[in-house]
Order: sequence, then structure tokens, then C-alpha cells
Amino acid sequence: MERQSIQMKFTRQRIYAAVLALGAGAFLFRAVIMVCEGALVRSVPWVSALLVIEIIVDGIWLFASMKWGISNSSGKSEFALIAGSVAILLHALRVFIYALGQTSLLYNFDVKAEYWPLRAAPAHWLVIVLVVLALLSVIGVGIFWMARRKKRNSANDHNDHLGGAAI
Repeated sequence: MERQSIQMKFTRQRIYAAVLALGAGAFLFRAVIMVCEGALVRSVPWVSALLVIEIIVDGIWLFASMKWGISNSSGKSEFALIAGSVAILLHALRVFIYALGQTSLLYNFDVKAEYWPLRAAPAHWLVIVLVVLALLSVIGVGIFWMARRKKRNSANDHNDHLGGAAI
């Protein structure tokens, strides 16, 4: 008997799904590292809950991206893209909370009081860079969804002009 091999074509859909899965893996890896470093113990409960929610959403994003890549169907992309957007927005929110915890007015509001002396103050430029990157990611998600909606609406308008039935 001849052994048959399964060959996967690397279509555009699979490449997009792989890039999303790579991003999800990076987010999930960083969040798990934070948990291993004791972030759930040091943080106030609502910040810890936000981190756990982010880990769950990152896992959903990773599996949805892999499902999209395996199916190779553009119809499976919507859930992966939504999960990715939610994960990016949650991560940006956590970065903003971290940055607020580094300001003088709200210093350490995100960390339990007994861990305040252990918290090293990062360089101010690092906090600024993190906030700028978080803002750019939020802007990027917004631009992506506006462009996607515009493309979808223009495709619907094109179908209507070709004689599509109006409902």
C-alpha cells in the first residue's frame, strides 16, 4: 500500500490565521508568565480577575485562529477576529491600569498594600512607550473594524446594484 500524505496548501486564509494564532500565543505566553511570577497574588482582586479574563480570551483567540486555519474558510474568520480584538482591548486596558498605577496620584492602586515596597519603579520612558503602544493597538483595532465594515457594506451595495433582492 502506498502511504498518502496530507498536504496543506498555504492559502491566504491560512497565513492570516497563522499570524493571528502567533499573536494569540504571544499574548497568552506573556499572561501566563505574569501569573507564574505572582501577579495574581500581588494585584488587587479586580486586576487579578482582569488578568484571568485576559488569559481565557487569549486561549479562545488561539483556538479560534487555529480552527480558522484548519478549516481554510473565510467564514470562520469572524470569531477569531472578534476574539483577537477583545484580547487586544483587554491587554490595552491592563497596560493603562499599570500606567495609572505608576503615576503619583494613583501610585500602586493596582497592587496590594503589602507589596508596595517590593514594586520597583520602572523608568518613566518605559511607561510612556507602553501607553503609546497600547493606544496604537486600540486605534489599530478601530481602524481594522471600520475598514472591514466599509468593505462589507461596499460589497453589499455592489450586490444590490447587480439585481440582488431587497428584503
